Amino acid sequence: MGLYTIFGAPNILRGKSQSGSMKAISAITNNVVSCLCSDYSPATLLTAAFRLPTLAHGLAFKPVAFPASKKQANTSSLS
Repeated sequence: MGLYTIFGAPNILRGKSQSGSMKAISAITNNVVSCLCSDYSPATLLTAAFRLPTLAHGLAFKPVAFPASKKQANTSSLS
């Protein structure tokens, strides 16, 4: 199993990184993003997920949700 590349959902909605780093949408269209996260604005996760197909110009996405904790993983049989 390799390393995961994580980008912030707010980056997708703003169209740029808060710190001047790479745009999340560029990473997504180049197929190098493993998942989205959001530490300071959780509501952006859902909004970004619904906007991705439009922003990425029709790229096919396979959405997958992962539990946030080991307890949730055990409960959902993902551990």
